[in-house]
Amino acid sequence: MKQLYAVILAGGSGHRLWPQSRKHLPKQLIRIAGSSQTLLRQTVQRIARIVPKSRILIVTHKDQARQIRKQRLGLPGENILAEPYRRNTAAALALAGLELAHRDPEAVLWASPADHVIGRLGEYERVVRLAARTAADHNALVTLGLKPAYPTPEYGYIVPSKKQRVAGTARKGVWPVARFVEKPPAEQAALLIERNRALWNSGIFFWKVGVYERALSMHMPRLHRVCAQLQKIWGKRGAVAKLDSLYVTLPGVSVDKGVLEKTKKVLTVEANLDWVDVGSWRSLESLVKADGSGNVGLGTTLALDSKGCVFAGEQDHLIAAVGLEDVIVVHTEDATLVCKKSEAHRVKEIVESLKGNKLGRYA
Repeated sequence: MKQLYAVILAGGSGHRLWPQSRKHLPKQLIRIAGSSQTLLRQTVQRIARIVPKSRILIVTHKDQARQIRKQRLGLPGENILAEPYRRNTAAALALAGLELAHRDPEAVLWASPADHVIGRLGEYERVVRLAARTAADHNALVTLGLKPAYPTPEYGYIVPSKKQRVAGTARKGVWPVARFVEKPPAEQAALLIERNRALWNSGIFFWKVGVYERALSMHMPRLHRVCAQLQKIWGKRGAVAKLDSLYVTLPGVSVDKGVLEKTKKVLTVEANLDWVDVGSWRSLESLVKADGSGNVGLGTTLALDSKGCVFAGEQDHLIAAVGLEDVIVVHTEDATLVCKKSEAHRVKEIVESLKGNKLGRYA
């Protein structure tokens, strides 16, 4: 599909993976679960199986652009787009849409976060192509919905309308979206899966750039107005300065809340993948084989009478634990994290606290 362009969202800071992920080394640029490749490089290599690197773009924050260029990803320099300010995914995808509309008004944008680990690549390629074709043929916003491995409050959910079929997609697992549910409690998540056959919201999206532009005009008119002003001078002298002056005025809104949850014509393609969103240290439990006591360890670890723990350190530094249960311990050269697994989502609060006092060098 010559109109398909991949856009990798790589502007996040990854606060919940502190202390390995830092301001100077965001999570998309770290190696996780013993891999020799950064999360971003893994993402580029996975996507390059489907589209050529000339049609892979990265949207990142200006402070991270230089580091990303040093990754030697094999992408054209102009394919790395730098946001002057972080304004969440609705704006980041609008920025990518501006560039793609300039290159090809019929472009189909495939949005993919930089912090996913995905297996079953043959199935991944199949559903990506199906989702891209569905977005093009139906002029719809399309999501990739994943069959849940278990109920969890860490992900958002897509409730498909399985009483309806999408014309021309019989038996292909393409459904209209009835509603989105954002990170429900575990009990509600279990009911959504059992009663509504709900899917995990992967954060992977597909749409024609013109379809997204029209959706913005209806649901995020302020962002649409900014894009319209930038479109007139895109690629010309003064565009960068104009982008800076306008971008700062935008609200920080996710594409889910700003567009998808408000739009009637959203479709989902059902996928069954080995998928992990590396959002917190608990993600290691899905990436690394546990020992007989349910402990997951990276680096050199020794756990006595401990169960259900997550340990992450370096090979030349021993993490030893006695009598711990459901605890996370992460060691780096200059900082150590200890927290309950149930509190893993709060690690980002540590980073915010560090910024507010004399410990900012550890953020």
